[in-house]
Amino acid sequence: MADINAETLRGLLVQVAPDTDIAGLQDDTLFDDIDLDSIDFFNLLLEVQVHCGIEIPDQDLDRCNSINNIIGYCSEK
Repeated sequence: MADINAETLRGLLVQVAPDTDIAGLQDDTLFDDIDLDSIDFFNLLLEVQVHCGIEIPDQDLDRCNSINNIIGYCSEK
């Protein structure tokens, strides 16, 4: 099982998208709703993969569209 939490994900998000305002980001807020662009989204998922030691295949990208969804996805791995 890959271990990641909301605080870690917020930290990774700030690293890959420092201009994105995450002040009001709730764990169930979709990344599209905070205007996270596709490059930052992919960079976030790359960091998640490294942190968790997992691979997220392209067909699972849509399952990783919020903090809660990434946590849930990683807990399955």
